[in-house]
Amino acid sequence: WTPIGSPSKKFTATFDGNGHVVSNLYIYRPNDNNQGLFGWASNADIKNVGLENVDVTGGGWVGGLVGEGSSSTISNCYATGSVTGTRTYSNVGGLVGYGQNRIIISSSYSTGSVTGNNNVGGLLGWSNYGTINNSYSTGTVTGNANVGGLLGYGGVTLDNAYYTDTTGQTNGIGSGTPSSGTAQLVTMDGLHELISQGILPDYKSKTVDKGSS
Repeated sequence: WTPIGSPSKKFTATFDGNGHVVSNLYIYRPNDNNQGLFGWASNADIKNVGLENVDVTGGGWVGGLVGEGSSSTISNCYATGSVTGTRTYSNVGGLVGYGQNRIIISSSYSTGSVTGNNNVGGLLGWSNYGTINNSYSTGTVTGNANVGGLLGYGGVTLDNAYYTDTTGQTNGIGSGTPSSGTAQLVTMDGLHELISQGILPDYKSKTVDKGSS
């Protein structure tokens, strides 16, 4: 898959998935940055799409949905599978790798594994400032520095932002201080209770045969 949007031609529009699901997204470019379904989104609105069983490997700025997002809104989206960043500063997240200039992630989640070196987060790898609300991550998160169950590094506004013990991380944020709010640790049972109360979006962990799309 060739990511939508690049440093030379950023995605700057609205993408509405209308509830559709993209299955088996496969990217293997360990030496290239800005990898994901969208490589670089700027002043974009991405909503209502699910990614199931992604297998995404890039150098840095890597996410299941968005590698790098600037001044963009991501809502009602999710990703499952695995995401890997190979560079020293990986900036890798299950949903979004690198978020800058007031990126907003709302009613979204990641349940896939995330692996990198520096700035590694279950949902978002790095963000200087932005907002995460009504969102969560549950997949295993592994890295060497600035590793968090929800966010690898940064200072963002958090509102109903959760990560589960299944991430393998005791800290929701690897490094940095939220502008407001906290990354809240819950068990999977606690997460399902929040979902049943309508506080968080529905959890999906569908197993799909491996493929290359």
